[in-house]
Amino acid sequence: MCTSVAEDTATGCVDERGTQRSEAVDHAKKLRQHVKITAFGAALYNRLHEKAAEIFKVFEANSHRVKIRMGERKLWDGELCFDFHSRYFTERRHVPSVKHVPFPDEVDPLHILEDLKGEELLHLDENDVQYCAKVYEEDGQVSYIAKHPKEFQIGDFVEVTVAFVCHPVKKNEFMVIPTLRALALLSPELRLQSEQRLRESRDRQGIPSSSGTPMLRRSLKRKRLNVADDREAKRRADNAESMVVDKLSKLNTE
Repeated sequence: MCTSVAEDTATGCVDERGTQRSEAVDHAKKLRQHVKITAFGAALYNRLHEKAAEIFKVFEANSHRVKIRMGERKLWDGELCFDFHSRYFTERRHVPSVKHVPFPDEVDPLHILEDLKGEELLHLDENDVQYCAKVYEEDGQVSYIAKHPKEFQIGDFVEVTVAFVCHPVKKNEFMVIPTLRALALLSPELRLQSEQRLRESRDRQGIPSSSGTPMLRRSLKRKRLNVADDREAKRRADNAESMVVDKLSKLNTE
């Protein structure tokens, strides 16, 4: 009996670990690097949307009796924007003959993604995103230097390299998705100026900021209720009312 229970328990543990691993793989497959790009109505940016529509027509013209649809276009602050992403992993069952490419240290410094991939997932060149800065030399030449992903902030001007990939959605239906390949920093100046103005405004108002700038100290005069005085006034009013009632009672008696 004890042996049977031990075997059942052991089998249950294996199943539980298998279930946990399956859930971890399902979660890992969805992990991605993502960026949202907008130009707040600039004419050049609108032409990029037109180019994306032309690329979609190329896919549609070569669909061979399958349905092709474009990814949803969303708004950001009332303006059209592009959502670009790249997943960290590809399932091994789709590309069993391709070799795994180790993660760069700047992307996975603690090797969490490397440990998470297990045997079911792979990180390929197609999953890799290059982070860099675009530099203009004095002679007019353009070069790119590597940047750490943490150096990119909301509000930076960037250059994006993407690939339009057709992903299966369901039977005989595919979706064209712009996939992130590289992100190049052009200039952080506008963001830095905006952050500086925000810090100065907060300092004037005495609002603490995340930059560690000391806030202005203000002496606030709080209005306090004098509870003792209020009670004393009520006591005197009650006494006066009692005296009036007593006098009226005496007059009525007389």
